Amino acid sequence: MNDSSSKKLLIGAKAISAYLTISKNTFYKFVREGLSLPDGRRIRLPATVIDKVWYAHTDNLDEFFKVITLSPVQEIPDEKEEDEAIKSFLGPAATQ
Repeated sequence: MNDSSSKKLLIGAKAISAYLTISKNTFYKFVREGLSLPDGRRIRLPATVIDKVWYAHTDNLDEFFKVITLSPVQEIPDEKEEDEAIKSFLGPAATQ
């Protein structure tokens, strides 16, 4: 792999979660359950395990979030609800 390609490969759940700025719990939820889109499709976070190690390509992760953020808003949270959701999404690091 050339140097530019290797910078796009993330190795380990911790590295993938850090890149996405989400908690490891959210990472596992997105891999396991994915998210439902308004058209009924369910998409899962594009990561794979090889020999017990998680791998993901940053372009694929970015595309996952491009797809889910293109969906129309179903509910609009107020500021307090959003703050609580962010804390839950980011995990314990959000309270530091």
